[in-house]
Amino acid sequence: SVWAATQPAEKVTFKPSLDQRLRSNLATKFLANWHYKDTRLDDELSAKILDRYLELLDPNYSFFIASDIETFAPYRLRLDDALQHSNPSPAYEMFNVYVQRVHERVAFAREQWQQPMDFTVDENYLWDREDVKWAASEAELNEYWRQRVKNDYLGLKLADKEDADIIETLDDRYANLDRRISE
Repeated sequence: SVWAATQPAEKVTFKPSLDQRLRSNLATKFLANWHYKDTRLDDELSAKILDRYLELLDPNYSFFIASDIETFAPYRLRLDDALQHSNPSPAYEMFNVYVQRVHERVAFAREQWQQPMDFTVDENYLWDREDVKWAASEAELNEYWRQRVKNDYLGLKLADKEDADIIETLDDRYANLDRRISE
């Protein structure tokens, strides 16, 4: 099968370089001292930074689970302190969890077309998860991804693609996601 030929991307752990620490320091000073709007790098801004960062990483709530978000909770009031000390490590730590979760989801997705899909089941796929937020468990996220892969498969089937072409297209799509996240 196509899947057997393309294994998940090698695990990569991202760490801030010295240059990135210096850039973080410069950006923090610019924000605190020279921004047109009087902006205080405090706990309130720290909470906003965390929320925005998680939203940028996982806007459709399809990779992190609630327990991941709970492990990031201590950063809610500490990101400001980390930035003031030129320490972008918390962002990298959260990003590394994100990378791990993407790899897990891609591996799960690629397993799905190895099993027959039942299109006679009456179920709804919720593609816009803005109101759902983080899955409570990995099992809940697995169910979402099962439906997502099934929806992707069905979309290609309705476009008159053959089963082998569908699997190849989906495998390429998910392999590219897996590769891009490590680059």
